[in-house]
Amino acid sequence: MDVPRVCSCEKCQRDAKKYEKGGIMLRFFRKVAEGIDEWAKKEIPDREYTLSILAYFDVTFAPSTKNEETGLYEPNDPSFVMPDNVSVMFTPLEMCYGHALNDPNCPINYWYYNALQSWLPLCKDLMVWSYSTTFCNFAVPVNDYQRSMKANIQLYRDLNASYIFVLANYYQRFELFQKMRAYVLSQLMQNPDQEVDDLVQTFMKAYYKDYAGYMYKCFRMIEDNYARMEKEYTDKNKHFPSFIYVFNFDEEDGVYHELNKDNYWRKTFTGKNIYQDKFFSEDFLNEILETMEASAKYCLELEGIDE
Repeated sequence: MDVPRVCSCEKCQRDAKKYEKGGIMLRFFRKVAEGIDEWAKKEIPDREYTLSILAYFDVTFAPSTKNEETGLYEPNDPSFVMPDNVSVMFTPLEMCYGHALNDPNCPINYWYYNALQSWLPLCKDLMVWSYSTTFCNFAVPVNDYQRSMKANIQLYRDLNASYIFVLANYYQRFELFQKMRAYVLSQLMQNPDQEVDDLVQTFMKAYYKDYAGYMYKCFRMIEDNYARMEKEYTDKNKHFPSFIYVFNFDEEDGVYHELNKDNYWRKTFTGKNIYQDKFFSEDFLNEILETMEASAKYCLELEGIDE
């Protein structure tokens, strides 16, 4: 659930101190699984099924402890180990999508990577619910194409994940390259070893046809600006943030705050708040919806880029 709550009765509060929230959830789910299994043996004896636990929000980290000698996680209690037909769906809500999940240099993802490892001794089957959009403002391009999209799917494959779901933007129509994101993700799920840039260009040639060159330059412009921003952060020994919820115009360390700086663009727009005043204005968004090729030319002209 999306809120960090637990039953306030005396027994549940006592169990929460002993087993933690994750332990309470697992012990409850084990009883549910046993009850379903008993019913299934009588009613649907020939059917195979899988039950799934959501490792999400305040139970993202499993109730297990790393053995410093082996480097592997071990259950804090035997009752936390689930039956073979119970899967964990790992849901890294606030991980950094500007870096791979197993990037040792990303302080945010170091915690999430350990959270993923903590579930492996409790459930034999791994599922993944990941993200690839910006919920605070869908018009902001998510910088995960070259930085984490391929690496994360490769990681999940290497961990024998049986299911991968990536939640992107289905709420609004104006996210840039929305259809291309779906294409690239679906292709990587079939073969995670493909090159992302090859997939991007393949999609653009098929979808935008004569305007593929414009659109690819627009895509590269955004990627290059993100790279310049990340370098500035790195040079200052700061972590470049790329989260799905914390983009905020007023946040000093947020990506919105950085995108509005004139020095990230070869030719500045009118006014100081570049993205807020221009890219997110109603007129500009309507223009994108009316014709993608016109918006691509417009972006490139503002940047002083020839076809």
